[in-house]
Amino acid sequence: MTRVPALGVSISPALSKADGEELLQVLEEKYEFGPVGKNLSGEWTELVGMAKDIAAVLGATNAGLTMALQIIEWRKKLLNRGKRSPVQLRAGGTILDLSDATDAQVKEWFSAELRARGARED
Repeated sequence: MTRVPALGVSISPALSKADGEELLQVLEEKYEFGPVGKNLSGEWTELVGMAKDIAAVLGATNAGLTMALQIIEWRKKLLNRGKRSPVQLRAGGTILDLSDATDAQVKEWFSAELRARGARED
């Protein structure tokens, strides 16, 4: 049985609603999120996204890099507005804190997630 790739997203209340929606637009290119996230005691909002196209996520050699570059671009937009990205991504038991990760760490995290799922990378 093939496991459906999932991506967990934790959004801090410090992130504005508009910035959170912008991030979700980026992520929704590859993942489908439920209509309502779980808000933990008025703190971080937890969302879980399921891959829209499992074959593309698992088999595309550049899927991880494409998503990483989109996340990096989103973070740069925030930084240009003088904001940080208080968001954590989770997949396969690993967590990436976007507030302090370097661009290289974002790329490596997505790349490692694809390797962990058995995707080939060139």
